[in-house]
Amino acid sequence: MDVVAVASPNIYLDDLVSFGRGILRQGIVHQDATVNNSLPVYTFEILLIDNSVVYKKAGDIRVLDRSHLHLGQVVGSASDIAGQIGVVTGVTTLLDLAERDSRGTATGLIRGVSPSNVRRVRFLSLGDFVVSGLWLGQVVEVSVDVDVLFDDGAVCRVTNADLKILQEVDGTRSLKYQRDQMNCDFYPGQSVTGRNRLSLFKTARWLNGYWNPCRNVGTVLKVETSGVLVYWIASMHCGNDKELVEASAPPAYQHPDELTFFCVASSCSWGVADQCFYREPRSAKTDDDNQDQEEEEEEEEENDDPCSENNQDVIDADQDAPMPTPTKQKDVIFYGKQLRKVFFEGHRRERRPQVRRHVEVEFPMTVASTSTSVDVLWQDGILQRGIPSATLVPFYMMNEHEFFPGQHVVENNTASDTNGNDDDATRRVGVVRSVDCKDQTVCVSWFKAGMCPDEAREVECIDTMSAYDLKLNHSPHYGDIVVRLLQSDSTDDGGSAALDGQKKKNADDADLSWVGHVVDLPDGHVQVKWGDGSMSMVLPHEVVAVTEENYIDLRTEMGDWVEDDDMDDAPEQAANTEMQGGSRGKNWAKVVQKEWKILENDLPETIYTRVFEDRMDLLRVVMVGASGTPYHHGLFFFDLQIPSSYPTEPPQVYYHSYGLRLNPNLYESGLVLNDQPYYNEAGYETLVGKPEGRRNALPYSENAYLLSLRTMLHVLRRPPRGFEEFVKDHFRRHGRFVLMTCDAALQGCVVGDAHATEATKEQPCSAGLKLALANMLPILMAAFTEIGAQGCEEFQKSYALSTAH
Repeated sequence: MDVVAVASPNIYLDDLVSFGRGILRQGIVHQDATVNNSLPVYTFEILLIDNSVVYKKAGDIRVLDRSHLHLGQVVGSASDIAGQIGVVTGVTTLLDLAERDSRGTATGLIRGVSPSNVRRVRFLSLGDFVVSGLWLGQVVEVSVDVDVLFDDGAVCRVTNADLKILQEVDGTRSLKYQRDQMNCDFYPGQSVTGRNRLSLFKTARWLNGYWNPCRNVGTVLKVETSGVLVYWIASMHCGNDKELVEASAPPAYQHPDELTFFCVASSCSWGVADQCFYREPRSAKTDDDNQDQEEEEEEEEENDDPCSENNQDVIDADQDAPMPTPTKQKDVIFYGKQLRKVFFEGHRRERRPQVRRHVEVEFPMTVASTSTSVDVLWQDGILQRGIPSATLVPFYMMNEHEFFPGQHVVENNTASDTNGNDDDATRRVGVVRSVDCKDQTVCVSWFKAGMCPDEAREVECIDTMSAYDLKLNHSPHYGDIVVRLLQSDSTDDGGSAALDGQKKKNADDADLSWVGHVVDLPDGHVQVKWGDGSMSMVLPHEVVAVTEENYIDLRTEMGDWVEDDDMDDAPEQAANTEMQGGSRGKNWAKVVQKEWKILENDLPETIYTRVFEDRMDLLRVVMVGASGTPYHHGLFFFDLQIPSSYPTEPPQVYYHSYGLRLNPNLYESGLVLNDQPYYNEAGYETLVGKPEGRRNALPYSENAYLLSLRTMLHVLRRPPRGFEEFVKDHFRRHGRFVLMTCDAALQGCVVGDAHATEATKEQPCSAGLKLALANMLPILMAAFTEIGAQGCEEFQKSYALSTAH
């Protein structure tokens, strides 16, 4: 499997990168400065095939593959990060697997292996989605039993094994840097011993032989999942309603035999150094009453080792590197013979007729390299297949008005919103056909109104809309895990029995026809590939999407539930009562009065306050948006409550948002209404001057400008008490300038600039903003005219003439 390296402007966690020739000089990005602040910026910790790490600078490595890209992930082109983005609709990964010797050193290679022929060391792993009856959950904790083989053939089982009781012997491969979701602390072939050897092996369950104090070191023969902790997240009966799920879910602790594996978490992907078993299926004609024939087959398996080819030139093409000696894969055969001793020694074998059966041979291997191609549906509606993953970059920082083909949207009607009628049921509903990310326009197929939810929706018309005039009508999307809802008129007699799935004796027979992945969104429908392999088309209301969360967060939440059951809230309640009911005292009053004086004399002209003599702890503030920003001439109201501990503790602040998310610093402490609000978002300051930042900064500012105009309409219709006349007077004087700013934007000037110049016209607004303004401007003119704003009639006449031409 030849992997072609490409230059990439960005490097991400779990990227497969190279810093030389051969598989010993490639690995996956394990950490960077974002997760380990002790690392210098643009320095990366790279995990190698032998589970060791090296540290390399960005300029010394090249991206080979991104196997971590998954279905439903948003991506961009590595060569045009500022361009359109797309959603992953398909992923194909092939693996190069390395044989390893007893020291963990890579020897031979098997190339181009499908993940379907590979399994992880343990049956279930952290983050896995599992099914019990009609319940879907995520694994948040795993326990394993480890069978240890000693040199004399004795075998013992260590239950609930972990590194606290069972440790690897010095000289074997280190697991310090392994990825927990794809690996296990123990793997077949690993040399182990007990931290307290006498007590551990003495109390272990002996499958073959008996305890002997001389047996100190053994080899891991088998790792088996013995128990899991499951966070239940959805069911066919309850959907994803959290309260209903918590009230009726099966027990959290489950035996793996009672669970059916559905899929891994989206964060799980094969990568360098992952341990696995390669499964080589074959058909063999066997006669079970002929022991000699079975031994002969074992010899054939030994000679037919898939790793026997000497691929040393591929493993390390550098002449100065140490050359590991190729070895035959004999350990698996040896372990197989030992297991046969355990289970068949001393038992007569029943004579059976000769049959032809399917035999699956497994070899312990390590992932050496990956090669991934991806199918992407771009915003413009084009589906591109087989794209090399290294030519794409994951795109995490999207603005609120990014849409993709197939998504359901509703019209964002300004007039209805500002009049207090924000019922989604009265809005037009449609499906996105394509998006122009530079113009911020969306081609939408609108459905006919008044149709029943269970009817196939008929398209009424197709319009080009401003992205700012749309919002998502949340429905399943590409890659989502969905649960088919049990219809209210269903007469499924087996439902109650299936709910008792934890009592099933054969989880392999579980019904998976009700849980699946979204694979396509054709014409407003949802195409789902179900867990049983079938495919069908459903309407959006017939399924519910499951929100995937990190297993660590889920485990922490489960811990909180346990703690909450035992907590005594009385002390906290008493403390709160004491704080609220206590007297603030004269000193506090003096401090507040001093602050009033400062506010009276030293506030800038754009900030106004109102205090309440009978409630000294309350304060109402209004700020006027600064010129040259998306907030120009807007009014922004805040209520402050001064605590009894002031000035030790800061005031509590409430912003009158009218349901609009205008700026990140309007819902946190602080206040910055500047000309680049995008970079106020947490963590986005690092994107200044970068393509990702430039791509999102303009639409973010345009949306902030539109939200500022909508806030004006809300304030005019529902002014905060005590500021009614202030609001009217402000917009009587400044309404004309607000309209001039809108008109300047329609003529192509930058957002927030009421005075058109050649310089500002070089940074034109998007077509989407102009469409949205064209819809909003008549509403603004009517609102300003109603309060008698100066100059509105003249502006209205000139605007009517300009639109007529």
